[in-house]
Amino acid sequence: LGQRLSALGDVHGAHRVTIMGGVHGNEQVGIEVVKRLVNDLRTGKYIVRKENCVLNLVFGNLEAIKIAKRGSAAGADLNRAFTLDCMKPVPKHVLAAKMELVGTYEAQRARELAPLLSESSVLVDLHATNKPSEPFIRIAGCCTAEHLDLASW
Repeated sequence: LGQRLSALGDVHGAHRVTIMGGVHGNEQVGIEVVKRLVNDLRTGKYIVRKENCVLNLVFGNLEAIKIAKRGSAAGADLNRAFTLDCMKPVPKHVLAAKMELVGTYEAQRARELAPLLSESSVLVDLHATNKPSEPFIRIAGCCTAEHLDLASW
């Protein structure tokens, strides 16, 4: 799925922050950010200072990243694959026997990522645009005191 880097402290009940790049394989900024964070955390350049916090670093659409395209096939989009159905478990023996039951690669990847994303306190989903744009951040819902506390580390 990606890299799971933990701060010292109790992992059970910890705040979980997930940074995901590469939901679209042609958006290189998020992929590069996750690669650099993995490297910089491994080498000690940066550390997770917050106790009881787990940092997940994830590459979203591995197949699309390999081919540097938006999705693994024409019209495929991992963002559109995160439906309520992707939260329903599919037994591993069914996955191995009949790939068509899970649909596209994006549907399969959404099922793989769903448990990790659903347990996250905060998800930073990095995207890029191919048009000129001012930098921006889109926040779903309200920014709470908990979000600000997590951002402090």
